Amino acid sequence: MPDASTTSEVLDPCRLIAEAEAAVGSADWGEPRFRDALQILCGMAADHGLAVRRALVLKDRIAMRLAQRLEMIRDRRAYPEIAQQVIKAPLIVTGMARAGTTVIHAILSKDPRALSPMNWEVAAPSPPPRADYQDDPRFLAAKERMAKIDPELLAMHTMGADLPEEDNMLFEWAFRSQNLCVPGHIPAYMRWVQDEADMGPAYEFHRQALQQFQAFAPRDFWTLKSPLHMHWLDKLFATYPDARLVVMHRDPAQIVPSLASLTHWGRLRNGPADPRDAGWEVMDEYAKGGDKLVAFRAAHRELADRFIDIRHVDFVRAPMATIEKIYDKFGIDLPEEARTPMAAFIADNQTGRHGGHTYTIDEFGLTKAQVRERFKLYIEAYDVPLAG
Repeated sequence: MPDASTTSEVLDPCRLIAEAEAAVGSADWGEPRFRDALQILCGMAADHGLAVRRALVLKDRIAMRLAQRLEMIRDRRAYPEIAQQVIKAPLIVTGMARAGTTVIHAILSKDPRALSPMNWEVAAPSPPPRADYQDDPRFLAAKERMAKIDPELLAMHTMGADLPEEDNMLFEWAFRSQNLCVPGHIPAYMRWVQDEADMGPAYEFHRQALQQFQAFAPRDFWTLKSPLHMHWLDKLFATYPDARLVVMHRDPAQIVPSLASLTHWGRLRNGPADPRDAGWEVMDEYAKGGDKLVAFRAAHRELADRFIDIRHVDFVRAPMATIEKIYDKFGIDLPEEARTPMAAFIADNQTGRHGGHTYTIDEFGLTKAQVRERFKLYIEAYDVPLAG
């Protein structure tokens, strides 16, 4: 295994920043607080002894996000309309991962009045997207890229060029995102993002990204999604005071091995990986998120009307009825022009369409009892039904 100094050379933040400035032809980064997060990410990757093969993959992702950040700031200077955009009452899906968050977000995005950060936009956000994007080379390239996606991944996670991405992707532009650990296990960075990082800069750039996507393709409201919003609800409401949250619930003994399987699959693409790392990491991350969700809602009962709780089992049993329940809760009408594409998506995306996703909890070094004990506060607070 290469030593930490080799990985440090690959992940030299000063060099990465200089290379991005040279590639884009700009040194205007906007507010500077992304730099500390980039320094922490690179330093913790090196301290952990991240293999050079994985460091190279991470380097490419960092370089892409740095260049995109520069381009988006340049767009913001060139198009005054971007900074003038108001993000009103976003409808945000959060709660437990693998509890239907991705699918319900995709259904909500089919409402023609809704705007969501689409896969192709997040992959290439500059110049600002337009409403008529079907012939945009970036969209066509994303469709071609998605056509080559491993079917095994599609069996685990719904994806598409014109399907929405989750907010963790947007946080990458502030270098405060667990997604940046996909190439390899960097436990110190994961803990820093969850427990120590000031997520204000991440939410601020998230808002700027939404303004970028909305400026020339406006609609009535945003639909967003990230299970990990549970960790930073204070920052979320500080950024979007009128936010409306859909909170998805499922037995943690089902959530943890499913997400660990997806996490481990991604790491195996870049070399050997220990499935137990994924299992324990996922359990810790989402148990903390569940605890924070419970604590925030208990401390902010004045925001009770901003939340609706949805059980995964109920959503699977009656997806369209669940959408109706959400819209009714937040006073959104559901006309036929919204209902029809939603129902069509549900019909076309039944479970198992891309094959099965098989795993067992023990392969990740965990037991059901162990997981449920760690999530005890969350399970009791929301009366989460336990499978089996």
